[in-house]
Amino acid sequence: MPFSRWMFPRRALFAVLFCLAATPLFAVLRVSPAVIEAKFENGRASGSFTISSTDARSVRLRVFPVHFKLTVAGDLSLVPMDSTSLAPWMKITPREFTLEPNSERQVRYAIMAPDTVPDGTYWGGLEFLPLPSHQDSLDAQSRIKAIAIVVVPIMADKGRPTYQWSLDPDSMRSVVTPSGVMVVAKVENSGTGRIAQKGKYEVRDASGAVVNSGDTDRLSVLPHSERLLKTVLPRTLPPGQYEYMVTYTSEVDGSKLTGAYHFDVPDTYPDPPQKR
Repeated sequence: MPFSRWMFPRRALFAVLFCLAATPLFAVLRVSPAVIEAKFENGRASGSFTISSTDARSVRLRVFPVHFKLTVAGDLSLVPMDSTSLAPWMKITPREFTLEPNSERQVRYAIMAPDTVPDGTYWGGLEFLPLPSHQDSLDAQSRIKAIAIVVVPIMADKGRPTYQWSLDPDSMRSVVTPSGVMVVAKVENSGTGRIAQKGKYEVRDASGAVVNSGDTDRLSVLPHSERLLKTVLPRTLPPGQYEYMVTYTSEVDGSKLTGAYHFDVPDTYPDPPQKR
């Protein structure tokens, strides 16, 4: 089987923000866009993205289709392929290539979904694995240890997915961090489609006056999963009792979730962790 090397558990954690921005992933390699959001048309989806190197030396790469899940905290974890994976349907061109110093190249992908696949959101990723060069294997082997593997998430909707999400009010809580008070809410997606959402919040003091407001991060909640949505409030809030009110809006259908939570701002904050 062409994907047999992923038939056993393997974990790799990456913080992922689902956005359509060119994001530098590591010191050596850069991928644009950092996340690919595709749409099936007649069971097919295709496109391209650019991978570039800022290294002063050439690097040879091999591309592998992979599957992933998001943890409730939003970390990306590589897992064996299942019924939600795009990876078995992916074709990548080229599968192996060399990036010359400070250069870039396009990589094309094509996805062909079987006709029998139910409507819904499917996803996977492309892993770019650095390979040793033939000219200087010892040097290349040592460099590989210093180059992080790049995983590019790809998501595509087939047909008409269903969208059903909810916010558990009992899950809301606050955590005091060195950066400020962080308010956390758990959102569940029980539908078959990925929900990309972004929220707005207000902080009210004991008198009901709005003392702080802003936008939450744009994040996605994958089908049949839960996601913790977090907001770190500024340390400029004076000590006291406050109410946090948030509204999350789905970019898919405009549906909204609201939540409210009372929390305390302490007199002092913990020190940042010591760097080792």
